[in-house]
Amino acid sequence: ITSNAGALLTTDNNLPYPGEDFEAIQIHVLASLNYMGLFEYSEARVEARQAMQRLTVLRKHYEKEEKTYRYSDDAFAWWLIGRLFETGQAADSLQEAWRAYQHSIQLYEPIFSKEFETPLPKQVLIDACRVTEKLGQEYADINQSIRKKIGVSYLNTSCISQEGAYSVVFIHMLGEIPRKRDEY
Repeated sequence: ITSNAGALLTTDNNLPYPGEDFEAIQIHVLASLNYMGLFEYSEARVEARQAMQRLTVLRKHYEKEEKTYRYSDDAFAWWLIGRLFETGQAADSLQEAWRAYQHSIQLYEPIFSKEFETPLPKQVLIDACRVTEKLGQEYADINQSIRKKIGVSYLNTSCISQEGAYSVVFIHMLGEIPRKRDEY
């Protein structure tokens, strides 16, 4: 109450800044990446779960609105969530990873590729292929459809890396963010 009263007498700059929707998600995404860089995957998964929870709330909140350019979901964040769930030891970690990859693919294909000219990255498909292969025969049809999207080179080979092999994923964050200006 006192901060509102103070802002009434001076300026709105004295009010706490809650942040934009995309800023809250990006904080969790960047925190996840930082924890991954420190090899603290359990902490990175905590940030991923918080991002997932926030994205779910945003999507439900904005589902009924007609605004097409409202930030309500993030394909990259869902892919990162999938990568982090894959590193988990829990029994349902692969299931959660698959759901995250699936959501990322569903966002990239019709929405991001059309509205933002961001095509579906092949890495998302490769990761989804690997997880569905690990999940077993129940996901065989899904795995085959993902392989077809990836291309001919993956039709007859395993998506799972050789035992002891590592993969390096470069994340290059480039793009514009909304401009903010003080209108006081």
